[in-house]
Amino acid sequence: NFPLDLASVEAPSISG
Repeated sequence: NFPLDLASVEAPSISG
């Protein structure tokens, strides 16, 4: 859940 990735909402992944 990083502010630089909108695809990571459920999982804390930077790559989404």
